[in-house]
Amino acid sequence: MRAAALLLLLSQFAFAQSQSTPRFEDLGTVTGHITCADTQRPARLASIRLVPADIKPPKDAKPGFPDPYGNMLPEVQTDLTGGYTIPNVHPGQYYLRVDLLGYITPLLDFRRDQLASPTPDVQQRMQRELQVLNVVPHSTLTADVTLRRGASLSGTVTFDDGSAAIGISVRVLRRNASGEFKEQIQGRAGYSQVDDHGHYRFNALPEGEYIVEADLTLSKQETTTMPMPNGQMAATIMNRFIFSLPVYSGSTIRRKDAAAVKLDAGQETSGADITIPVGSLHEVSGTLLAKDGHTINGGKVALLFADDRSQFATVDVNNDDSTFRFPYVPEGNYILSVEQAKDVGSVQVPNAPGANPPTHTDHPTLHTYGTLEQPLTVHTDLQSLTPIVPDKPTTTASE
Repeated sequence: MRAAALLLLLSQFAFAQSQSTPRFEDLGTVTGHITCADTQRPARLASIRLVPADIKPPKDAKPGFPDPYGNMLPEVQTDLTGGYTIPNVHPGQYYLRVDLLGYITPLLDFRRDQLASPTPDVQQRMQRELQVLNVVPHSTLTADVTLRRGASLSGTVTFDDGSAAIGISVRVLRRNASGEFKEQIQGRAGYSQVDDHGHYRFNALPEGEYIVEADLTLSKQETTTMPMPNGQMAATIMNRFIFSLPVYSGSTIRRKDAAAVKLDAGQETSGADITIPVGSLHEVSGTLLAKDGHTINGGKVALLFADDRSQFATVDVNNDDSTFRFPYVPEGNYILSVEQAKDVGSVQVPNAPGANPPTHTDHPTLHTYGTLEQPLTVHTDLQSLTPIVPDKPTTTASE
């Protein structure tokens, strides 16, 4: 009886597999040639991928979830004639994605949520710019593509003493339909890094208006080890963010003051230089105090620009030494803002047996406070600030 039941289960599993997985002879093939529009020569060693067209954003994805890739099949490369062949393709609809350094990848100009639920305007752009392939069983589909060279933007990032800002991350932001510089360029085209001579370069940019952002970020690495089921120890290295100072094209720290560059299709533009003003950066640090004079060891401290209250930076109060610290603050007028101020305890909680470190620290909240705002002018280091945070307002029963 057991053997019969097992045989029945196996036959049902095999039937289900045959229904969900196409037979080898039912798979299709996609082939074609890729050409560069500017040279009319083959696009040699370009990367070719098929991206399933039924891209759906995760349920918990935020609006504008920037992942237009989907579950991509393994890529193939074009040969020296620009030809390619993708065998064993399951039937269905796919976007044809072609990547070659310096050339536009149209799929990356669409967010994942736009591909999943396009508006009429986006639908028109998709029909105009994307190549959709309908792969059917046991057939060969020919798909040729002509690549458009993108625009390029280059410049230097240096410190104000003339030295190169080696290794600094740089990105471009494109003006969106609302006129704001918030649109990020997906993939490698939107990001660069300053080389050993202080230079950076973006290529394969779609036409549009751009600003450049150099990000001076401080972080530190922390290593933990955890035991694995096989008895081995696994080490995890994590970067812990400490502080970030963005500096924009035109050598300004405020995005609204950045110098914009307009790029036409295929245009090469240089000279978008950025100087990081080390000589006018100052440390702002201190401790939060309660009205009775004791130190508050938890909370968030922000610096807002005084003229429009936009945020410059925010840091957490360090639970270890009860201080807050902004290491690099440009000279100017600010508002020091304190929120979520609280007294926190310190409790050691054991980690899994064999883990290193053997414990971690939890910080339960003991008491909460109100909010605080006070003006602050920075023209030198301010390292011993002691803002007094008010008690949290009490509420009456009627409220």
